[in-house]
Amino acid sequence: MQPVNIMHFVSSVFLMAAGVMAVVSSRILRREEEVCTESVTATLLEAQRFRSRTGYHYYYVLRYTWNGKTFEREYSAEETLGNVGDEAVIHINPEDPEQIRSTKAAKRSRYCLAAGVAMIVGGVIWLIVTLIRLIGAFRVG
Repeated sequence: MQPVNIMHFVSSVFLMAAGVMAVVSSRILRREEEVCTESVTATLLEAQRFRSRTGYHYYYVLRYTWNGKTFEREYSAEETLGNVGDEAVIHINPEDPEQIRSTKAAKRSRYCLAAGVAMIVGGVIWLIVTLIRLIGAFRVG
């Protein structure tokens, strides 16, 4: 039987913590989806793409009109909305038109929730296996 390493415990706890963070992120994205209910068309005034460890990250300056008032808003995203001059559909909070989300936030919310639950379950299973090995090591020793 393999010896039980403290890193097994630490890894399972980190995996569960990452899962909790992903679930919390999904709830934040879900909240944005619940309050940003009005669709508007925005013009992309600036569009920049940055490389990150996980792919690309995008930065935009958007201009859109709501109830006769024009807004210019900075927005960063993990998905592309287009190039300078393009139009993109975004969702705004009608109570606070400066609060926006992209049309793809709902999909990210579901992915975060699924990944978070999977990480929590995986961390719990890993912890249980580690505890079983530890108990077996004490019985043998």
